[in-house]
Amino acid sequence: MEPICPVDCSTNLPVVAFDNCNPNAVASEINKLYFKKPSGAPMADWTDPLEWGKRLSETNTVPGAPTNTTPVGDLIRPLTVIGDRPAPASVVKELSNQRRKNIRKDFTINFTIDEITPENLEFQRASECGSLIDFWYGIQGGLLFGGDTGIQNATLVMDLVLARGTEEVVAINGTLTWRGKFTEEGIENPIAE
Repeated sequence: MEPICPVDCSTNLPVVAFDNCNPNAVASEINKLYFKKPSGAPMADWTDPLEWGKRLSETNTVPGAPTNTTPVGDLIRPLTVIGDRPAPASVVKELSNQRRKNIRKDFTINFTIDEITPENLEFQRASECGSLIDFWYGIQGGLLFGGDTGIQNATLVMDLVLARGTEEVVAINGTLTWRGKFTEEGIENPIAE
């Protein structure tokens, strides 16, 4: 859900909260990505762990079938990753009378998959077809981002990396890029492990 912006020249000043004695510092590393086909249904309630349980699957097997009637096309793939989302690049337009308008933001998530299985390698290879993806992401600090629909129509690029050195491991490095006006909605992760 997007914030409600004023329609005139006023400024919203939302409530904030700080604690000088016990600040709420949250670990920010991305540790989970959840991918869905853009043609798949959005979540009815992304805060509901039961709905996630019906849709999360590493395969095309519907969890809890036959009582779970989730269509295979609505399944969500969970990926364990190491990742980050740097500050987005804002596109600001100069207007008449020395006004400025933030038109959009270009977002990027950089991630690495370091568990190399035949399935993960094939997932990486399939990403080279260039299709778009809807997704959510979770962080070490127990937050989940993306809203009911997930972040929609992101470009996914993944590459196999074979580094030099006897102590290096095979990795799949990836990026997700998308455009939006607002930062993604975030909640306490209802499916944090």
